[in-house]
Amino acid sequence: MKTRRAESSRDRNWLASGVLLLLLCAGLSKPAKGQCRDSDFVTEAPVAAASRPTESSAPDPIQVGVTEVEMGYTHAWLAGSSSQNVMSSLVKLGVWCNIELRWSATSFVSNGTPGTTQSGFGDNYLASQYRFHRETKQLPSMAAGYAVKFPSGNPVVGLGSGSTDHLAMLMMGKNFKRMNAVANVNYFAIGQGQGQYDHKAEVTLDLTIPVKGRWGAIAEVYYDSHLNRENAAYVGSTWGVTYTRNARLVFDGGVYAALSHGPGAPSNTLFVGVSYAVGTIYHRPPKKNPAE
Repeated sequence: MKTRRAESSRDRNWLASGVLLLLLCAGLSKPAKGQCRDSDFVTEAPVAAASRPTESSAPDPIQVGVTEVEMGYTHAWLAGSSSQNVMSSLVKLGVWCNIELRWSATSFVSNGTPGTTQSGFGDNYLASQYRFHRETKQLPSMAAGYAVKFPSGNPVVGLGSGSTDHLAMLMMGKNFKRMNAVANVNYFAIGQGQGQYDHKAEVTLDLTIPVKGRWGAIAEVYYDSHLNRENAAYVGSTWGVTYTRNARLVFDGGVYAALSHGPGAPSNTLFVGVSYAVGTIYHRPPKKNPAE
């Protein structure tokens, strides 16, 4: 009982720290109403701002009131003849001009070894981010974010970790003519049970380049520092293509390629996915007539 109370107390402290981080960024910015621009609001149809398929998170949120759904499938080759299949989903909401809320879930996990397969639901994540600086000619767009993982998957059969994780994020993004660059600096507190956490840092760089017509290319590299004895530092990458069917529908596909090896390092993985801006839950309040 004492162990559970200690773990719950530590999780509450991490949650409070994440909320304070976002409130601090908001407090240092302009008043919420003065932060808005016409481009933040839907004028005709909602526009998808796909988070898939990269490790990096863009600092610019989706439009105000827009709900976006993203779904993806991955197939990973693990050690020996083992493999893993994962179906993941993400729901995003543009809360206000600079604020975005995300809920993601590992909807289905299947771990296969010769003669044995374990499958079921995985873990869930809740994240929020606040853009405290818009892109200018000199500086990139910048946002701070916080995410917490809820252990909903069964850890006994390898469908989840069984512990709560926390993540603090600093996101930056800038356009260079036709290319868009996004960089993240992330700090992870990975739960190990009994109120204990291991810690690591992550640095990412993602480049998105339009190729021809509706086709685009994605190239990304990221470095994760040492976590513990079972999880060494590693370097990974993402190589993919995107196809924009229209403003609200984007398809993606490619491979996550390992650039280093060691205990806990991700393996090569194939992925496909889709992002769709479903619609607008609420719209911009009508502007008042200056004469009124």
